[in-house]
Parts: sequence; C-alpha cells; structure tokens
Amino acid sequence: MGRYQTIMSSVLLSFLLLSAGCANMFSKSSSKPSGGSSVKISGTLQHGTGKIAATTAVADSICAMPIVKGQEAGDWVSLPGAVINPLTGTFSIELQDSIDGAPAEWVLLLLNSKATSNYDKLVGFLSVNEINQSLITFPLSKSKTDSISVGTVTQNGDEEQSDTSIKLDTAVFDLTLSQLAEMAHTGTTLKVMKNELANYDPTGVNKMEIRTTYNLCYERLSAAMNHELTPLEYFDTSKFGYSMQVFPQSNPQFDFTQISSGAQTFEMYPPAPTYLENVVGAHVYTALINPCYSTDTSGNPIIQHDTSGGMSHAVALLGGDSKGLSSIIYSEFKGLSPEGTWLFTKNKNQTQPIRQFDLSLGLPIDTATGKPNIYIPSVNIAVNTADTTITSITIKWYYWDKASNGYLPAADAGILDNNISDLEVTIKSTAADTVFNFGTSSSTQQAVPLTAALNPASGKFKYVLPAVNQKFTVDVLYTSYYQRFDVMLQDIGGLTSF
Repeated sequence: MGRYQTIMSSVLLSFLLLSAGCANMFSKSSSKPSGGSSVKISGTLQHGTGKIAATTAVADSICAMPIVKGQEAGDWVSLPGAVINPLTGTFSIELQDSIDGAPAEWVLLLLNSKATSNYDKLVGFLSVNEINQSLITFPLSKSKTDSISVGTVTQNGDEEQSDTSIKLDTAVFDLTLSQLAEMAHTGTTLKVMKNELANYDPTGVNKMEIRTTYNLCYERLSAAMNHELTPLEYFDTSKFGYSMQVFPQSNPQFDFTQISSGAQTFEMYPPAPTYLENVVGAHVYTALINPCYSTDTSGNPIIQHDTSGGMSHAVALLGGDSKGLSSIIYSEFKGLSPEGTWLFTKNKNQTQPIRQFDLSLGLPIDTATGKPNIYIPSVNIAVNTADTTITSITIKWYYWDKASNGYLPAADAGILDNNISDLEVTIKSTAADTVFNFGTSSSTQQAVPLTAALNPASGKFKYVLPAVNQKFTVDVLYTSYYQRFDVMLQDIGGLTSF
C-alpha cells in the first residue's frame, strides 16, 4: 500500500519506544506532507486538572491515522500528532485532505504515552455523533472549512464524542446525511486498528500479522443460480464462523521444523469459553476450547469429522517448509469472538504472550441487533440452462440502515471504494480441476465497483452437479478495514441439504 511519512521531532519516534516514566510522545505540532489542503481539528477532553473518566484518564496525546481504500496509509512511528494539555484537556491537530493525491479519511486516536505495551497505548477514538450514529472517520477531503472544532467531547465507551450542539454534519462536510450515515455504519470496524498497533514492531525484527476471516455465508450454489441472493436471504449470525491466520513474516521466534516436530508450540487463548464448529454435510459438531488451541494437536479438543462417527483433534494448519514458516491457521471458531483480550503465546507461557489482541473491537456484527456493521454482497450466478455455461457472476453491495430497519444498496462509489480494499471471486470445480479468479487490489488502485459483473472465459466454466464428495464452488472474498469476509456458495455431490 502507498505510505507517506511526515517529518516529526524525535519525541514522535518515541511513540512505540517510550518507557513508562516518560511524559508525552508527540510534539505540539507536526510538519505536513506536501500536496493537498490542511484542516485543523481542535477540541477539549472533558476533564482538566486530572478530573477525567477512568478509561481515558491515561490519554495524554492524540494522533491521526489516514485511511485510503480501506487500509492504513501511514506509518505508526510517523503519524501527525499532538499532546493534550494536562490541565485544560485542549488539543489541536492539523491534517491533510488527501494523501498522495487520493482522498483521505482520518481516524483520531487517543493515546497513553506511558503505557508499557503497544496493546495498551491506544485508549480511545474521537468521534462525531450528529446523525444518531457514531462516526469515527473524518472525511477531510469533503470538508467545507479549514478549521473544525468538536467542542468539549464526552466519553461514551471507548469513544470521546463531539459536542452535539455543534453541527458537524452537512454544515461541515460536503456530504448528505445519508452518505454520512452510511460512512458511520460501515466504519466502526476500524476500531480493530488497536490490534494493528499491538502487533507493530518499529524495528521490523519481530514483525507479524494476525488476520481474521469471517464466514458470512455457506449456502447451496443453486440458491444464487439465475437469482440475486441478497443479504436478507442468507445473512444469519447463528451460522457464522471465523478463523485466525498468523503471518510471522521474518520473525525469528518461529521455526517451522521445531513447530512440526512439536518441540515448539504456539497457542491461542480465548478471553472466554469458545467453541470450535465442524460442519460435515448436514451435520454440525462442536467442541469446547479448553484452555487453548495449539499447534500441538494432542492438546486440542476432539471434534467429530464425519457422519460415521470418526473423531480427531482439531488441527492448527501450518504453512511453509524447512526454509521457513509462512503462516499458522487456527480455524473453525464458532459464532463471533467473545469480548476481551486474546493471548497468542509460545510454549504455553501465558505470562509472557507474544501478542495480545481484541477481536470484539471493530466487530463486523452488532451483537445487540445481529445486523452487519459492514458492506454485505449479493451474488447472482447467471447460468445458460441450455448448455450449463456460467455466463456471468454479478456482485452488488448492501449495508444495514438503522433508520429504515432494512438493507439499502450502496449508492456512493467513493465511500465504498474507501471502505473495501479488495474483492476476489473464484470458481472452482474439483472434477474439472479448474479455477477462475477475479480480483481487485489496492496495489493496482483498482476500485471495487458498486456492481461488479464478472465474465469468465466464454464457455470454459460449466456447472454440472458434482459427483459424490466432489465440489463445485463460487467463493466471494473481500477485505474491509483489516478483516476478511467470505461468502461461499457450494454444491457437494451426494448431499441433498445443508
């Protein structure tokens, strides 16, 4: 992804390096990247002389992360930032309305410079609450002014919300109320940014990434054959599952040979009782993780894996070879992640976790309503019934609108493009051993369109009901704000129902 760096004082570099005894990690001002126009955002935290709510009592600084095409467009050690006046709670930060020529949205983060771990440094998010929803992104490319005052902000959970007596909607941004509501509803998952910071290593030596993929849909392919399968038809949180994939990159703590032999293990400890789920045909089997999900298979829960009663231990999948480890996949988690801190450890040492992270931050589902906080696709697979050729696959995007209590089609291509960074559609047949891939990528700056009509090679892909135990699959994968989402349509030979 494209990144930019501002020239900051040495105080800023200490963002990830300060000891607990240091004062503030940002200088009071920062130089601005060239190009674009600047907008100043100012306000006051509701405290002064230390009288501040408990969860934000440690917030002494503020920084801003730019978001372009659904991804970070800045480096953690060179973000624009400012200190918060410890006596008055006032702050002021100046930001650009574009990054490298691309319209930018900004997320403003409240920080504790004295925290000893990256995970604890990010303590809150500045937000606007003018549209009966919370907007944590500031669309400065649409700003009508070069100065925005959020007034005295008040705490609401992990947010510090702007003064609602100050109109910060259409009076400030060149966007309609419906556009702002769409941005607010589909932007809350950005809070998972806390985990990005927790996994960041400024030296690069211990760099690693943990990516979550949510399974949003698993339906028969026929459900979308010559029919637009809409979110209203398939979106059901009771059927959800997720997996976590660890990418160690060049981290020296991971040794593929040692992990394969069992001499070295890596564990996921959930924050609360968590279940694995295995779906075999029309059967669903579950198993409790107690206490962890390990690369040491013998310590994992036993889960049924076929309808004849066969059972085995859940397996954390290793990718790589003797030359190195590419990833570890912990799969088949049931439902949604519980609230709280996950621990990723080595050799079952919970007291010294390698990483900590919270999947309930930026959760793609509103647990109170069961409705999505993200864009959800519909899928229509056009099949020529005369010769069974797949002629096109059409993807359209929807979001849940609280006001109308229903799904609305995404209407603003710019907002969608700055939310979803890539889209991949795959057709795969085990019988024919053929694969068709369509993809967009932020690296090529391809936009994810409001409607994607994909045309496989003429006559190449024909749908034929698979033979017993063979599969025909259409898979829709997309990435939004650090998280992956999967909509899978599949027919399995010999299976009459899911």
